[in-house]
Amino acid sequence: MWAPGSSILLPFLLPSCSASSPFPFSSPLSFFFFFHAMHFISFAASVLISTAIIAQGSPLPLERRALSFHILTAGTEACDDTQVTAINAAITDAKLMASVALKALKVKDVQKSNGFNQLFAKASVATVQERYNFVNKLEIPAKVTSLDAFQGNADALVFTCIPATDVKAAKAAANTVNIGKLTKGSNGVVPTVNLIRFSPLGLAAGESFTVAAGKLKASKGEMKLDTFKVVGGKLAPPAGFTLLHEVQHSLPLLGNVETKHLIDQKTADDKPAIGIQQVQLIGDAQKPQNPQNYAFFALYAQSNPEFFLPSCFIPGPLLGTAPVERSISLFLRSLVERVTKAKPVAVPVKKPTAVPVKAAPVAAKPVVAAKPVAAPVAKPVTPPVVAKPVVPAKAAPPPVVAKPPTAVPAKAAAPPPPVVAKPPTAVPVKAVPPPVVAKPSAAVSAKPAPPVSSKAAVAPAAAAPPTSCPSIKNGLIPGVDLAFPFDDDE
Repeated sequence: MWAPGSSILLPFLLPSCSASSPFPFSSPLSFFFFFHAMHFISFAASVLISTAIIAQGSPLPLERRALSFHILTAGTEACDDTQVTAINAAITDAKLMASVALKALKVKDVQKSNGFNQLFAKASVATVQERYNFVNKLEIPAKVTSLDAFQGNADALVFTCIPATDVKAAKAAANTVNIGKLTKGSNGVVPTVNLIRFSPLGLAAGESFTVAAGKLKASKGEMKLDTFKVVGGKLAPPAGFTLLHEVQHSLPLLGNVETKHLIDQKTADDKPAIGIQQVQLIGDAQKPQNPQNYAFFALYAQSNPEFFLPSCFIPGPLLGTAPVERSISLFLRSLVERVTKAKPVAVPVKKPTAVPVKAAPVAAKPVVAAKPVAAPVAKPVTPPVVAKPVVPAKAAPPPVVAKPPTAVPAKAAAPPPPVVAKPPTAVPVKAVPPPVVAKPSAAVSAKPAPPVSSKAAVAPAAAAPPTSCPSIKNGLIPGVDLAFPFDDDE
């Protein structure tokens, strides 16, 4: 064997061919070089041969293994032709959703948008992108009539169809089974084949996710009761939407890496986080671990991509706390500000109120003072002044009627300054009774109103949602929680 540079050593390595030399090497040095050269050549050859054998016969790393996809057309969970067509369409639709999501994730600073924060909190963009790359591994399955060939095959995934008579059919749109992972429905039997099982309800929608996206767009991103199709009184989400969710449970599509396997998260009241409000109200750490969040992100990336623009950001507390907690904190803060400003107003109200209460008996004295007025009236026998004393006489019985007239005589009896000063305060005495106290409360609420309204004017200036995402309130994607068919058994 010759290699570049070996010609330099060749004279020293070749044995001597001289008939006069009984020793085949010309010198001990040439023997030394020859021995080590052969050792090196032998080692190099073994390495090359081993490498060739490994390349041809050894399995590739898990993430590089070729996956195989199949659909069962015979047996207990066989899919008929209609269901095969529906599953093939679901695979195409799920991959389209993944592509739409990946496009939205390429927007610079997408993680600063309200939409991204509400669905994934502090997760990295790369983490989210990986989940959609798993979806893109899906392929149209080949028809098979038995599961025998896929027993224990970690790289094979088989689609089956749950019979309408099965308990699962009424509970879930689909169900994922992984080799070696016990589930509630496996009844203690360890699964030996990887499956994604669709129920009749899971395939009942018969429409693309783009139909639901079109409804969302028309409603400015608000999830409504009719956003998804309803079949037989039950919600039937698009099969592609369901499949994108199920991929996050399927180990073969996750490279058979256990740490990549996601389970459905629960809300604080132990309900599955599957509705649009629920997926936003779970904890920050839960959001990137919840399969439904990825399905919603892809759906909204199609219907309302503006939700995921960095300009779609409403200042205020971010998603470190739940939106409900933020709303409560904002309410309490405004309430404290109102109460704080109301106190200085309330104190003056109480002070004048206390003065008139004491002034009431003083007001009675001016009524007595009317008697001296009656004395001069007695001197003129027939003057009209006598009519004036008649008025004080009426003021004596009813205190309420007496107060208005006393106000008029008070003005007439302007000479006594101290008495005149107190009667004007008697006018606020009307505000003293409890019914009239409501007016001071109205005054109190009226006074805080300008500050609140002024803040409302300032808040929109700082926190008004940009025109690109007007539907989002305090960062929360709007809508109702729909009753998705769900079975916590994966």
